[in-house]
Amino acid sequence: MLIVVEGKTDKKFIENYAKFLDLDSIANINKQLDKEMQEICEIFLLPNNADCGTLETLYDKIATQKKVLKCFENYKKCIKNLKNNDEKICLPNKKSMIYAYLESFGKNPKNEFLSTDLFDLNHQYLTPLKEFLIG
Repeated sequence: MLIVVEGKTDKKFIENYAKFLDLDSIANINKQLDKEMQEICEIFLLPNNADCGTLETLYDKIATQKKVLKCFENYKKCIKNLKNNDEKICLPNKKSMIYAYLESFGKNPKNEFLSTDLFDLNHQYLTPLKEFLIG
């Protein structure tokens, strides 16, 4: 299994989720590279190997406090209305929403992307990723 990620946040998510699943991700990858590197590599695309999206899409799906995310959506609507009158205003991206979500609960977005009180790590949306990582 070769895992290619977009950036540091994606890498940290995969590492921490593998730990949550009690997987030794590094050992599993090294073991499979030895046998299968010459064969066709299996590919998994975030968020769930079926839908278009990003890591932030996955976080949005597994968030446990949807009411806070709804507040951010209202904020985006407000900013969009302001942008109609001022082109200098930029709409926040989805990563900003996840950071704001974590910060709303006093969590450090750089370290706590898998806080089990804010994300349901047993959510069915993670099933394809779990099955891919377990092999």
